[in-house]
Amino acid sequence: MKMNEMNNPDIACIFNNIGKVYSNQGLHQEAINSYSKALEIWLPNFGPNHPDIAASYLNMGNIYAEQGKYSDALEYLNKSLDIWSKIFGTNHPDVGLSLNSMGRFIVIKECTKKHSIVIPRP
Repeated sequence: MKMNEMNNPDIACIFNNIGKVYSNQGLHQEAINSYSKALEIWLPNFGPNHPDIAASYLNMGNIYAEQGKYSDALEYLNKSLDIWSKIFGTNHPDVGLSLNSMGRFIVIKECTKKHSIVIPRP
């Protein structure tokens, strides 16, 4: 593949989909790497406020949360929330996706800390 073809947003979509497959297989670092490659292509093409970028941030935030890396998770989930709120307003289903993920992992974090519960990770 030629270098200019690697900057094509369609290639970023492929990297994003590969990231989803890795995530479903529990291959978290590989998924993060694929999402990061997608972002490297999308950001210069679309700018920072695009739904595809928000979706990658959401996916990365969910992976970090599954790994128990809650500060990283909240960083990426907040990025997705900020983008979707700017684009769609606060009453859009995609905004709800970010809020749902944030709430779910904040609850898990607080419950495991308060009750000394260990939640098995895949």
